[in-house]
Amino acid sequence: MSEQPQTPSRKKERVSPDYSKLLPEAVLRLPDVLALVGLSRASVYAKVAARRFPAPIKLTAHASGWRMGDIRTWLADPTGWSLNQGKG
Repeated sequence: MSEQPQTPSRKKERVSPDYSKLLPEAVLRLPDVLALVGLSRASVYAKVAARRFPAPIKLTAHASGWRMGDIRTWLADPTGWSLNQGKG
């Protein structure tokens, strides 16, 4: 059997930025949110639906994101966070 040459992966590795330097108004896209909070996509959206995670904001007709301040507030107290706490 001959070995097939390995083709490079099409998936690019993400280099995580230094999130601590971002302003609270900075907007994060889903891959960054997932990297920060350690949840799956399904878990994030389930928590949004249950009002236990900040809801994304609409950026364009086809794009949404989360405010960094909202994510920081959630990270400070994930089990105690509720939508009624306001923006972070």
